[in-house]
Amino acid sequence: MAMSTGSNNTDEQDNATLAWSEKTKLLEQTPPELKPGQNNNKVKRTLKDRFILDTVIARGGMGIVFKARDLRKIEAMDDDPYVAIKLLKPGNHSAKKDFINLQRETRKTQMLSHPNIVNVHDFDRDGEIFMMTMEYLRGEALSEIIGKDKALIPRKEALQIIKSIGQALIYAHSKNIIHCDLKPANIILTTDNVIKVLDFGIARAFQVNKMLAVNETLNQGSQPALTPTYASCEMLKGKTPEPRDDIYALACIAYELLTGKHPFNRKTCTQANTEGLLPIPVEGLSRNQWKALSRGLAAKREDRPESIKAFIQDLFPVRQKGRYRIWALPLISSLLLLGLFIILPRQPSENDLPVTPAVPFEALTQDKQEEILDLLEIADAHMMVQRYTDPPGSNAYIAYRKILELHPSNKLALTGLDRIADTYVNLAKGYSKNGNQQMARGLIKEGLGIRPGHEALLKLQKRLK
Repeated sequence: MAMSTGSNNTDEQDNATLAWSEKTKLLEQTPPELKPGQNNNKVKRTLKDRFILDTVIARGGMGIVFKARDLRKIEAMDDDPYVAIKLLKPGNHSAKKDFINLQRETRKTQMLSHPNIVNVHDFDRDGEIFMMTMEYLRGEALSEIIGKDKALIPRKEALQIIKSIGQALIYAHSKNIIHCDLKPANIILTTDNVIKVLDFGIARAFQVNKMLAVNETLNQGSQPALTPTYASCEMLKGKTPEPRDDIYALACIAYELLTGKHPFNRKTCTQANTEGLLPIPVEGLSRNQWKALSRGLAAKREDRPESIKAFIQDLFPVRQKGRYRIWALPLISSLLLLGLFIILPRQPSENDLPVTPAVPFEALTQDKQEEILDLLEIADAHMMVQRYTDPPGSNAYIAYRKILELHPSNKLALTGLDRIADTYVNLAKGYSKNGNQQMARGLIKEGLGIRPGHEALLKLQKRLK
């Protein structure tokens, strides 16, 4: 009896899958010159006597997404009559459960009314075709943008994209919804430069609440349609999803946006952990930013930030004002005066150019102190990636010079210039050793332009005369 029932279910599933394949194949092959409202002789192109299917936008494990014209919008003379329609692929369950599954996805996404999350209108069915209608987005998926023509997305734009994705997930998590399949293909950058996160098809509630208390058991006990290269180790092992699984996926996407490459060469979290792979630090990020990103890429949940909000705050630190600065600034100024931030590489030389008498850091205005601290952070980030004097307009040298304009004799800025000059010493010695004295003298001259009176440069210059 049980075997007979299983066979019938299998036959029903096979028939449903065959029907789906035949229908969608005909839908996709319908000539583009088909006029509005005209139906193919084998399958109708208009669903619910309202939506005229146009072109395929995307295909995924759960179905196919079409661009479609909404006849109601056309009737109302809407300037933008297009919508996106997701047709659900039959799963390993009955037609009734297909319908319930799509309804769950629709309801979850409807709960997420946020500027960075796709707007879902409704769910419905037309005969054996189950569908979800949503806003039609004009733009490109991040999967199409990343690494296009081997050119990186401008850093400022990449950081803004990361922040927007983070804001979408912060909101979703506040509604107790985890995405579970976050990846570049599920994120659209619209022509209006707005980020939209979509496809909450396998999203799950991580806390039962009244709005989602009805049978959240569909697909439970089975492995969701994950994308392995962006799934956390825990998701790959089939563990119950948690917010920190979305953090891992976002960290992978952030790394790709900033470098054009997957952090683990497209290997899964499990493979990377087994092989002991570590991501290469991202140039241009401060130490704290890189620490935040690398924590997001941790193989174990407990090593990742506790929430998306914490991850975003660490990745995009906002300099605190008010009470924090009241006690922090005197401490910072004392450290500056005592020279305890770093060990100076040399003692002042008689060859140094005259400087303005030192003014205590705490004697500067609040605005100047704020600006200097910001510039020190920028200079430190440049020094980390060896952007000493390049690129023009944005480098460590320029940041240190701006600090000295605000606070002449600032010890940290002067020490920073000394460190840059030290690199010129090493370069000049290298060229001199290889017999290129002309290049060595040129580097010495350039280094002295950055840090006049630098003792090691002056000694080397004297030796090469």
